[in-house]
Parts: sequence; structure tokens; C-alpha cells
Amino acid sequence: MVAGGCSGSTAGGLKVNRLIALFRIMREELTKSFRPNIVMEVKNLPLASGERGRVEMLFMFTLAGLSLGVGTLLISAFEPGMSFTGVLSAVTASLFNIGPALAELGPTENFGKFSNPSLLILSFLMMIGRLEFVAACVLVMPSFWRKY
Repeated sequence: MVAGGCSGSTAGGLKVNRLIALFRIMREELTKSFRPNIVMEVKNLPLASGERGRVEMLFMFTLAGLSLGVGTLLISAFEPGMSFTGVLSAVTASLFNIGPALAELGPTENFGKFSNPSLLILSFLMMIGRLEFVAACVLVMPSFWRKY
């Protein structure tokens, strides 16, 4: 459920074309590490040319993982009685706009048992997941607001 919609859709989660590009980059880098002199042909790679596209792709996946980790730690701190499965699934459901979570937040339960700070964090994660990670980062950069 972490993989969301296709390119250009408003579905939550990581876009499928970006996941495909990530796996192609990983395959190419693994091949180059064992065969450094090989010349590889990259067909239909949906990235900007050169290293910049690779860095942008890896940056976005790093932001997604970092958001998931930090969100899980914060919710665990505010909700000490909840299981790790419940906390991780709540953060995943919020960040990737999935819907129901697991454990204490199964399909017949709701998020009403969270404290106000936890609900604020989960709401923020929901906005980040819907806006795209890079766009959310740009919105909080002071240099963006000074320039525009």
C-alpha cells in the first residue's frame, strides 16, 4: 500500500514510476559495482538526465523513509500504551493516505483514541504525503518565501 498511483495522479503514496526508476538505478549501481567498465544502455528511464535525476530520486525516497521513522518515534513518545505495530501502521496510513491501520486501529476502529499532539502529527504527515515530499519541503524553506 506504500506504492500509490501512477505518474501525475493525486493518489497518496510513492508513485509507481518513481519506484520503477529507483529499482532501475539500484540494478545499474549494483551491476557497476561488480563490473565497473561496463557500458549500460538505459531504456525509457523516466528521470532527468545525469546524476541530478538520480540525486532527486534518492532524496525523495530518503525523505519518505525519514518522515516514516520520525513520525513513528514521535507517535510512540506521545502514545506509550500503543503497540509498535499500531503506531507504525497509523503513521504509514497517514503518511501514504492508505486508510485503516492495523492492531489497535484495525478496520473496525478509528483514530479517536490518539491524544491531540498525536493527531496533529498524523495530520501533518497526511498533508506531507498528499502534497509530495519535495513540495512540502519547499513550502517550509524561508528562501522560497523571500523570493516569491
